[in-house]
This record gives sequence, structure tokens and C-alpha cells, in this order.
Amino acid sequence: MQKNNFSNEQSLEIFNALASKLYVRVNRAGNIDVINPNRKNHWEHFVLYLTPNKRYLWRRWFDRNYCYPLNMKNRKDFDHITYDLGGQTRVYDHYNFAKHAEFDTVTEALNYFKEYMKKYHNVNL
Repeated sequence: MQKNNFSNEQSLEIFNALASKLYVRVNRAGNIDVINPNRKNHWEHFVLYLTPNKRYLWRRWFDRNYCYPLNMKNRKDFDHITYDLGGQTRVYDHYNFAKHAEFDTVTEALNYFKEYMKKYHNVNL
């Protein structure tokens, strides 16, 4: 049996919003995988993840090993994490995806993705 991180209602909402022009499936990890059939890069696809904090994150994959999140608002807004390393204080700058790139609901994630596809891939959903 395949894992699914989304409820039946959420899955139906996603498929209804995207499947008219894009290939949509649930991958082995239970996340939503979206492929534009007219893409120029055959590796490119998008995945909607349910994160451990029960929020939603889009990632764009464009080769086998590299992806990046979509919706990176406030890209220069880093959280400063201070920790002690062998008696020395170090400061680590960290981009907080939960704070800036994740969505609270599937509907918010879908609305963002539809605008993204329209703007960057000329796909009206």
C-alpha cells in the first residue's frame, strides 16, 4: 500500500486544481509530485511536501540531485543561532523555511503554485 501524507479531500483539491494541464501523482514518500508535460528539462518536476510541523512546502527539482524551495519570501532575513563550540561562541545564520517558505494550508500552497506556473512557465491553471 502506498503512503499518502495528504487527506482524501486535500488530494482531491490538488488533483482538481492541477490535473487538467499537469501530470499529478503521489510519490513513494507520500508527497505530491507534479510534472509539466511540456517542460524543456526532462528532470524538472515539483513536489508538494507535508513538513514535520504540519505545513506545506513546494520544491522545484531540476536535476536528479538538486532542488530548491519555492516561495522564499524575505530571502535575506536570516535567523541568528548562537551556540557554544569548545568554549567559543559561534553564530550561525540560518534561513528559516518554516517561517518564510511554507504554507499553512493546501489551498494557500495551490494558489501560490498556480501563480508561479502562470508567471514562470506560461501555464494557466
